[in-house]
Amino acid sequence: MFKSAILGCGPRARGHADVYPQIDHMELVACCDLDPERLAAFADQFSIPGRYADFRQLIETEKPDVLHLVTQPDFRLEAIQFAAAAGVAAIIVEKPLSLWPMETAEIAEVAARTGCKIVVNTQRRYFPQYAALRDVLKAGTLGEVEFVRASTWGGPLAMGPHMMDLALMVLDDEGPESVWASAEGLEGYEWTHAAPSHLMATYWLPDNKRIFYECSPRGLGNRRETRYWMHLDLDIWCTGGTAWAQQCGTWGYQVRGEARSGSDAADWETQSVPGQRDFTAAVGIWLDDQNRPHECRLETALPVMWSIFGALKSARLGHQISLRPEAGFFLRASQAGRPIEVPAGVTDNDLKSLKNHLTR
Repeated sequence: MFKSAILGCGPRARGHADVYPQIDHMELVACCDLDPERLAAFADQFSIPGRYADFRQLIETEKPDVLHLVTQPDFRLEAIQFAAAAGVAAIIVEKPLSLWPMETAEIAEVAARTGCKIVVNTQRRYFPQYAALRDVLKAGTLGEVEFVRASTWGGPLAMGPHMMDLALMVLDDEGPESVWASAEGLEGYEWTHAAPSHLMATYWLPDNKRIFYECSPRGLGNRRETRYWMHLDLDIWCTGGTAWAQQCGTWGYQVRGEARSGSDAADWETQSVPGQRDFTAAVGIWLDDQNRPHECRLETALPVMWSIFGALKSARLGHQISLRPEAGFFLRASQAGRPIEVPAGVTDNDLKSLKNHLTR
C-alpha cells in the first residue's frame, strides 16, 4: 500500500482526492494547506487523518510515497526539491509543470539526480479515445498523417499544456522540429498562468507533418459547446481519411471512400473521474513495476513544455525557429553534476519581454 499526501486543498485538489476510494493500492493519509479553514474542510470531506500547514513537516512526519502538488503553478520547484530529497518516490504535479523554462529544466535535473518519478496531471491521456486514436494512426488505418488541428479556448499555460499533450500523444509523442507563432493580448500576464491571451502556432514535424495549434477565446472550438473550459478539440487529416476528438461531443475516425469507421461519445462529465482514477492508479503501478511507465511521465511532459515555450519565443522574435537539438535550440547544461537538456533558444527573460513587445 502506497501512502499519498496532497499539498494544496483548493478546488482542483478535490478531483485528486475524490478517486482514492476506487484505488486499492494507494491510500490518502495527509493533506496540507496554508488556509486552516480550507484545510479542515478538505480533510473532513475526504476523511484524511493527517493535517498540516507546513509541507515540510508533512513530508518529514508522514513520509509519503506519493505527493500530489496541487498548488498555483508559481510554486513548484521548492516543493519538488524538498520532497525528492526527502525520499518521496513519485510526485504528481498539476499542469503546467512550470511557468518558466529554466525552472522546468531544474525540475528535470531533480528527477535525474534523485530518481524521483515526476508525472504531470494531464490526465486525459487516460481517457480511452486518445489511446484508441493513437492506435488507429500507428496501424496506418488512415494512411499517413498530414496535419493536426489542435484548438482550445484556454491560454497557452492554462489549457494549452493539455491540448499540446494530446496532440503529441496521438502522434505517438513524435516531437516538433520547428515552430512559427504569433501572440496577442496581455490578460494572462495578470493571471496565475502568465502567458499571452491568444497564441497561434504552426509546428513542423518529421515527414512534413504539421500541427496547427490554437490557444485563444477566439478559437473555433466546438460550436455546440458554450462552456469555456470544455474546448479541447483535435482534428487529424491523413492521406486515407480523417479522425477527430472533442472533449465534449464525439470522437472517431473515417476511412476515405469506405464505410469503415469508428465513432463514440466523448463527455468530460462522465470521463473525468475514471480518467483521474486511472491516471492516479498508474502512479502506483509504475512504482510497483518499472516496466509499466506512466503515460504522463516527465519524458512525455517535457516536450510539451519545450513546444509551448518555443512558440512563445517565436512570437517574441516574429519568425520561425528550429526546435532541433543540432540547430542549437537545446544545449547540454550541467547542474549539480548532472547533464540535462534545456532549451537554449528560450530563456525566462525572453518570455517576460514578450509582454513589453505586445504593448508596442
